[in-house]
Parts: sequence; C-alpha cells; structure tokens
Amino acid sequence: MRHTRLLLVVPATTALIFTGLSPASAGDPDKDHNGGDAWAKVLEIDDEADANEEGDSVDVTFDYKCEGEKITATVTLKQDGARFEGESEDDLKCDGERQTETVTLTDDGGPLENDHAWVTVRLEDEDGGELDEESEHVNVVGVDEDDTDDADDKAKDDDDRHHGDHHDGDHHDKKNDEDHS
Repeated sequence: MRHTRLLLVVPATTALIFTGLSPASAGDPDKDHNGGDAWAKVLEIDDEADANEEGDSVDVTFDYKCEGEKITATVTLKQDGARFEGESEDDLKCDGERQTETVTLTDDGGPLENDHAWVTVRLEDEDGGELDEESEHVNVVGVDEDDTDDADDKAKDDDDRHHGDHHDGDHHDKKNDEDHS
C-alpha cells in the first residue's frame, strides 16, 4: 500500500519541479508564482469627483483592499478634451482590510465642467506592474461655472486690450512726437 502512494507522489512532484514550482508553493493560493505575495483590488470608485472652483484640479476617492508593500495608485479622469492624472502621495495602507484613498488630479489638457467623466484607478506594485484596474463613470461637481465663464471673458478682454495697444493711434503719435523733437 505504501509503495502505491509513493508511485503517485513522485510523478506529481516531478511535474511541479519541471514547471518551475516548488511543491510547497503549489498549494498556497495567496502566493503568486514570482515569489511575492502582494495583491490589490479596487472595490469601489466614488460616484462624484470633487473639483475646485476653477476646474483645474479634482479629487477622486475610491475604496480598495490590498496586502503587500510599496503599492501605489495612479488615477486618471477624462472628460471631453480634458485629461487629469494623479498618484497617491504615499504607499497605500495594505493590511487586507477595506481602506479609502483620495487622490488629487491636476490638469493635463483643459478645464473641467460639472458633468460626467470617465475615471480609471490603477493599483501598481513598486515596479509599476498592474495589480488591479477599474474604470467607472462619475459626476464632476464643484466647478463654479460662472467663475469659469468670467475667466474666459477676462482672458478675451486681456487679449483684446493687448492687440488694441499695437493699433492704438496714441502709441504712433508719441513716437512721431519724439522723432520731431
């Protein structure tokens, strides 16, 4: 009877060794096959992203679980032509429990509006390898749309004033006056 069990164990162990696995790690589902034990999962992305009044910065909040060290989050938000990106300031707290993180994203292509946007949260190991990634539609809130319109009007006024200086008759007259003195 003992001889029969040995005949079954030896080929199974040999097969694991030839595939690069040790018999000890084959039965441990918490270990990856590269020798590490880091894992991460995005659980939920908040339905609202909180922008500043100017629409050039936005906070995205999400829940996650992870275990391991030096795990970080990269978050992107896209809305029409605007693209915002940010990273967690520190390594995420990874103790296997549900955690909440807020990442501040900065402008990389235009101001935001109070409207729908597409957010992607990517959890990465210290080498930048993806551990998990989730994307969801969110509502951007907090942009002072009157302030945004005022800023656009002010920029247009500044531009008009700048161009107006070059074609101003007074400017030409002063120069002529200096030449004639």
